[in-house]
Amino acid sequence: MRIGVKRAGLDAETTTLSNMIITDGGTLLTIPVSAQGIFYAGLWVGEATINKVTQPSVDTLTPVKTGSEFSFRIIVHIDDLGNARFLSQVIQMWDGDENKFALLTDDSLIGDPQYSGAGLRDGQPVGRRISAPAFPPLSSSEAMGKEGNLPEIGSNLTITINSDKDTNPFYHKYHKYHSDEPYAISRIIKLIFSDVDFDDNVINGILPLTWGSLDMGGKYEETITGLNKPGTDIIIRGTFLLHKVSDIAAITDP
Repeated sequence: MRIGVKRAGLDAETTTLSNMIITDGGTLLTIPVSAQGIFYAGLWVGEATINKVTQPSVDTLTPVKTGSEFSFRIIVHIDDLGNARFLSQVIQMWDGDENKFALLTDDSLIGDPQYSGAGLRDGQPVGRRISAPAFPPLSSSEAMGKEGNLPEIGSNLTITINSDKDTNPFYHKYHKYHSDEPYAISRIIKLIFSDVDFDDNVINGILPLTWGSLDMGGKYEETITGLNKPGTDIIIRGTFLLHKVSDIAAITDP
């Protein structure tokens, strides 16, 4: 039997102390327990799974269940102030000047002598890269988005991704509508932190002790404008899961 502390809801600045009593009616065990509250700052990596989408020719507002699911990776970083930022990629390197690990989002910094590899590959030091191909490279201002408190069960994270990116399909030079001013496409993404999906089913089966502290999830919703005729947005829905992989609270930008 594994016994642990479920830290969801514990204040980040407080260490909770208590005694846990276990008994079978004859034997009595008293176990001292201490637990630190939750610090959301750091790097969270997971995936979104889409299982509903609107059919603009039938109903532009109500997503319907798809024939199969589609999943893609999502990367979210939260700083010390609770600001959440979507990332298209992140590279963990060793910062020789600060003598600690750093998170980079720009390849141009890899060659900087200040940084060296965070791991070994074929005997050579290399950075650890995590990518989310579904998201284009984003500036700091574009990637920031928050609604409500720190991302936790019951709050939202909303972001708008601008359209002037190379991932815009109308930029493709072989596309018949390619031009210097392609059709604008916007993506409004909302992460709704919750225990259940849009159909009120528990997202992660039997929720682990780390749910709400090292593991979080909820409802994923994205509204896409510009892929269809004006006034007929495409809405996709599903679920998402995130796991905290780093406590580094700062992103190093050029």
